[in-house]
Amino acid sequence: MTTIECGYCGESFPAARPSCPHCGSDSQTGWKDADEIEATSVELGGMDDDAYQDLLKREGLAPERAVGWNVPLLVGIFVLITILAMLAWI
Repeated sequence: MTTIECGYCGESFPAARPSCPHCGSDSQTGWKDADEIEATSVELGGMDDDAYQDLLKREGLAPERAVGWNVPLLVGIFVLITILAMLAWI
């Protein structure tokens, strides 16, 4: 299978595809030069973990943390099943 490299993002993909599966660029929308890509890319390197997690939440890309009651509930169910199993053996 012949592959080509996207002129916009540099991702390799099958030559038969009409557009890049990674960024969506195609020959009709115009491939961008490397200089244009660098000028439009976002720098996240200086961002600490908390700021990055906040960014993901604002963009709707990070799941909310689990509610605190689910772990005690699962432990309680496990204890109940264990007790019932022990009673069944008596």
